[in-house]
Amino acid sequence: MQWYESARGRERLNMEVELVRSAHPGFDLIDKPDGRLAWVGDIGPSPDLLYAYTVSLTYPSSYPVSGAPKVEVLEPTIRSGAPHRFTDGSLCIEHDDFDAAEHFITDLIGWTCQWLALYERWANGGSSW
Repeated sequence: MQWYESARGRERLNMEVELVRSAHPGFDLIDKPDGRLAWVGDIGPSPDLLYAYTVSLTYPSSYPVSGAPKVEVLEPTIRSGAPHRFTDGSLCIEHDDFDAAEHFITDLIGWTCQWLALYERWANGGSSW
């Protein structure tokens, strides 16, 4: 059984769906082939971002008990050597600070925006963060 199939999981997912649709209406919730759920949408351009990025935030199977969603930039490709990424290329975004009892997927979307702004500064010759 997936986490979102229990009564508690459905309640949590419904709350997150409302939050994302209110704050980030361009994001869609998709079913991945392995049964996990992911939010996929575009971030930027904006006053803080020069470019548009398509990102994916995939819920772990253990959500919301443990683990943070996996954050990936689908397009454009993040430059090789960019800091604050895991070996699989996913973004290292406040995972130590993520606690599903205190945070929601919308917090990770905001943290992803911050990561992308810092990445653009780094990619354009700024210092590492």
